[in-house]
Amino acid sequence: MLRPPPSEILYEIFKHFENDPDNLRSCVLVNRTWCANAIQILWNKPFHLLLSRSLDSSHHLISTYLSCLSPDERHNLDLLTFPQTYSLSSSFSFITSKSYSSPTFNYPSFLRHLAYYPLTASVQEWCVINNLNTSDNNPIMQKIIHVLWVGSVKEIELAGDFACDQDFPILMQICRHLKKIDVRLPEFEYREDDDHYDTSAVFSARFIESQFELKHFILRECHYPQSLGIALLRQKKTLRHIKFCDIVFDRSCPLDWLPICQNLERLEFIDSESLIPNVLDPLRLAPLTNLRSITFKEDPVPAETLESLILASHQKLEEIFFGWPEDCRQEGYAQVLNSISMNCPNLVRLGAMIGLNEIGELFGILNNCKKLKTLYIYGNGRYFDVNDILPEIGKFLPSTLIELNISARWRFGPNSLKQFLKNCCTSFDKREKAVPLKKLVIRICDFINDDHLRTLVRHSMKSLKFITLLNKKFFVNEAGIDKA
Repeated sequence: MLRPPPSEILYEIFKHFENDPDNLRSCVLVNRTWCANAIQILWNKPFHLLLSRSLDSSHHLISTYLSCLSPDERHNLDLLTFPQTYSLSSSFSFITSKSYSSPTFNYPSFLRHLAYYPLTASVQEWCVINNLNTSDNNPIMQKIIHVLWVGSVKEIELAGDFACDQDFPILMQICRHLKKIDVRLPEFEYREDDDHYDTSAVFSARFIESQFELKHFILRECHYPQSLGIALLRQKKTLRHIKFCDIVFDRSCPLDWLPICQNLERLEFIDSESLIPNVLDPLRLAPLTNLRSITFKEDPVPAETLESLILASHQKLEEIFFGWPEDCRQEGYAQVLNSISMNCPNLVRLGAMIGLNEIGELFGILNNCKKLKTLYIYGNGRYFDVNDILPEIGKFLPSTLIELNISARWRFGPNSLKQFLKNCCTSFDKREKAVPLKKLVIRICDFINDDHLRTLVRHSMKSLKFITLLNKKFFVNEAGIDKA
């Protein structure tokens, strides 16, 4: 009889289900060992899960946490001294009693990811449920932050007008060893007395400066404040990943601090505004040399900056995404694609804008990037007949490719699709074995008809397990095709 895997191995396996709480809850029911490992992951970011759910029952989370406190910790919390609006609730009386038994697990010790707004909202709701006064002078939030093992948190999300919260400085004092900070500042208003935005930007900068081992920073859905760049410069030795998502950049504030962060391995720009040459020139003139991943999901893409980063990577790049999945209006990326073909032999994931004039460069990439596992092909908004080209692509796909996503407005008939699938299953001079393609996505497929579907059923390779058409997913079998 085989021995069960060690606890450490189980934990590493369960981490792959970190964003799948339903499956993790099923693991809890198997046995004690599975339960102990799954619980750690289920409870490492409970406040994060509240972001996508109603906060109406979040007070139960606080009650569970408080029930884990030792007698000394409960005594220091001193809940009975806080003003009460009505009589105490039964759950409050249970937590404050001296005879209650602690839960099986110490849930606060598992907390690693903290979303600050759901935390404060949960505590406020818990106070309301338990008839506790939540006036500005009530220090209950500060006390709860202290006892919830917040100092062990490694990731934090800050959103909205958090700097106006009187309890935020307490968090700044405790959380000094964060690995990841995700910030969304308040809405920017063009006036001199915009205190909410300015104050939040200043507090965010101080929070960043106070860290000792920050590796990941994300700024999303706000204006870019120059003070954050100055603060991030203090983290130049530890920073490995920076992401700007839906950011409005200031034309007069170039990102001159970015090239100094020479240990950066991953850089992302997604759906930005005013990402003009003046903002990016520092990256073009003094590009980063240790990047392994570059993303410019922009329209237009800053081609000169992207090419400079590719050339400076010295073959370290493993992931490049540029263009826009919903169609990019800009053309002329042949030079960028050629640079990828000639300088990125270790590329594993690629998403690129490839139009009619860049097909030659696409074949160059398929021929030279022998480690490619994922390929996303973005379009330029124009319909493109690839009946003759698609079968040839099947010949050149590397024997490592697992996922092919065609987001361009390509058009091809059933016979072209049939030959493409056959070529993927055939060995050629430059490819010793068939393509192990597992996932095929055709994003814009208004031209797909029954003949295409029959071709997929009858001629798809054995490795192909998953297809997406018109955003409808189904497994590759006749029942699935009929259902689609």
